Amino acid sequence: KFLNFFNNEILKNAANQNKLEVAYYLLSKRQTIKRNFQLCKELKYMPIPPSITSIDVNSFDRCSLLKRVTIPSSVTCIGRYAFNKCKSLTHVTIPSSVTEIIGGAFFGCSSLKQVTILSPITTIDSETFYNCSSLKQITIPSSVTIIKNQAFVLCSSLKRIIFSPSITSIEEHVFSSCESLTQVTIPPLVTSIKMFTFQNCTSLSQIIIPSSVTSIEAHAFFNCSSLKQIDFPPFLTSIGRNAFFECSS
Repeated sequence: KFLNFFNNEILKNAANQNKLEVAYYLLSKRQTIKRNFQLCKELKYMPIPPSITSIDVNSFDRCSLLKRVTIPSSVTCIGRYAFNKCKSLTHVTIPSSVTEIIGGAFFGCSSLKQVTILSPITTIDSETFYNCSSLKQITIPSSVTIIKNQAFVLCSSLKRIIFSPSITSIEEHVFSSCESLTQVTIPPLVTSIKMFTFQNCTSLSQIIIPSSVTSIEAHAFFNCSSLKQIDFPPFLTSIGRNAFFECSS
């Protein structure tokens, strides 16, 4: 245990001093990153060796100067809050080997402009891109069927979402306060627009709802102040309380 602690301290110090050769060598002897870089506030770039299969919970938590990270094709899992509040991170590519991205993985990455998801994930987990306020566009992979609650809350620069046609469920608050979002086409297999899904999307002017939708829940479009027109689908049976409250246009 002492030797492991000693090695962890060496690894963290090397990362904080941006001695990448030392950090890379020590990581290459492991399969999992476990909070090894948490609060490494001087770390700017980290290439991850191909020995790593899992980037665990809080691995790079609050590495505020981290601008770039290379995720190898050996990685299968990106853990909860793995890159939490890495406020300088601008781009990330998730390789096809990744089968799971756990909730909050990129929470508060406020400089993140581009995300490329090559992996066959089936779920965008809760809070995955919460407050990624520089993200302008996201393409949801065709393998995704569920977007969980609060996945894109406060992505205030998000203008365009390219949905997977396989999506069956978009949960509560998913796009709440995405203030730059102007147009949305709900995927054809979705049956319900959940509570607060588009709350405070103040630039949203057009929403296309497919015939599969049978319910619009409470506060779904609360304060969508630019929404001018909506065509209700033919099989809609319920509209929840205040679903269109403060839709002043």
